[in-house]
Amino acid sequence: MTKYFYIILFFVTASYSQDFSLISKAEKIIDSENPDFVKAEKLLARAKNDDYGFCANVKRSALSEIEYLTARIYYLKSDYKKSLAILDSGETWENQKEIRFIKGNVFV
Repeated sequence: MTKYFYIILFFVTASYSQDFSLISKAEKIIDSENPDFVKAEKLLARAKNDDYGFCANVKRSALSEIEYLTARIYYLKSDYKKSLAILDSGETWENQKEIRFIKGNVFV
């Protein structure tokens, strides 16, 4: 009986993966000493189309993180108007405050 439980558990967790690996890779590229913005933007575009499982909060968090990183890219490129437009639009900024606070990071 427990064998079937673990098999079902495996398939459930595998099918509803909440994989933020593309977002993490893009963030590492942005934070590097010589960031490759083109590569980071491509990763974020792919991450925007990823499936984050059935939980709407996870999808919202992922999209918020993508928008935040996109704004950081524009800021680092000195395109302040685009960066501010992203940060001022929708709930991106508020979601990031919540995410960073929950993770225990200082939000700057």
